[in-house]
Amino acid sequence: MIPLRLGCLLAFVVPFLELVVLLVAASTFGWWPVLLWIIGSFIIGWIVVRVAAARTGRSWAQAVRLMQQQGQGDLALTESAPSEATVPAALPAPPAQTLLLVPAGILIAIPGFLSDLAGIVLLLPPVRRRIATRWAARLRP
Repeated sequence: MIPLRLGCLLAFVVPFLELVVLLVAASTFGWWPVLLWIIGSFIIGWIVVRVAAARTGRSWAQAVRLMQQQGQGDLALTESAPSEATVPAALPAPPAQTLLLVPAGILIAIPGFLSDLAGIVLLLPPVRRRIATRWAARLRP
């Protein structure tokens, strides 16, 4: 977990880094390509958010339905998730992994190259799997 002081420092430093990277890119490639990149990444980011929200809803519904069919009752955060042996191949990804697509889309939609890079990294399935595994480990009692 990020310490509070480091989080506050990052909240002030990251926007300045984004601005510096944008100015360097604009001086290197020109303002029009940078502006087109910002507009394009905004549109792509919001498309990712919309698609991810729909996928997350379907994934949660399938996980709840699977748990109810197995007689485990409602899905609760404190209960352990179904083991991998019980999850059918029809589930494309656990809900936590599809839920991580939403912040990835938001990061891509935020103007700036560094936030776009962070969003693209968060779109990678191995990264999402690793983060979801850490979340699951922290949620288990």
